[in-house]
Amino acid sequence: MRPHSLRSLCLSIVAGVCFTQFAHAEDWPRWRGPNANGISSEQVATSWEGGQPKELWSAEVATGFSSCVVADGRLVTMGNRDDRDIITCLDANTGELAWTHSYEEPVDPNLFEGGPTATPAIHKGNVYTFSRKGHVCCLELASGKVVWESNILDQFEANIPAWGFSGSPVVGDAGLLLNVGSHGTLLNPADGKVRWQSDNSDDAGYATPVIIPGSSPAQALVMSGKAIQSVNVATGEVVWQFP
Repeated sequence: MRPHSLRSLCLSIVAGVCFTQFAHAEDWPRWRGPNANGISSEQVATSWEGGQPKELWSAEVATGFSSCVVADGRLVTMGNRDDRDIITCLDANTGELAWTHSYEEPVDPNLFEGGPTATPAIHKGNVYTFSRKGHVCCLELASGKVVWESNILDQFEANIPAWGFSGSPVVGDAGLLLNVGSHGTLLNPADGKVRWQSDNSDDAGYATPVIIPGSSPAQALVMSGKAIQSVNVATGEVVWQFP
């Protein structure tokens, strides 16, 4: 068994690294941060004189590869325990459990330790999640109440990649963009209904879609199993692809 296969992982938050109070710090609402570039505007310590920083709190969450997102004083991540995916929301300042939501998601033998690989996204007070097998959730950040949830494969046919869907959801005014199908799929974030879908000529890749800054109309880069494509976010039209 791999040493971290029981990521009943201790999420540890330490002083000087993760700011003083999340409620007064920059939110980190999606994979790689607010601008999807892995850069924070916060000024944090680059060295720890006098020893390691003090741990403020730690919490156990289920097994998985999902990162954490933070907004409005809440921290959200995902994991899997006993063949159920678990979405966990904690108070970002204290580590106290705010709520959890779970659904059945059996772990396949080829998925390493198992658990989700996509990171949640927070947008306008809601949390959006995506599982390896296509389960999509929209939950209220404040309460964990289900706004809607469904499996994308119940709406149309798409191949699950060998190691499961892995790209994190990207949500904005245009919709909820997922790396599903040959060049992505867009859902209505209000109800989860499909706005457009790509064909099944190629499996989805494992990368998170990237909105091209300054593109007009808005375009997103989507990696399939064989190519990178620039897609019109509003219509799903492929503008270009390589190779």
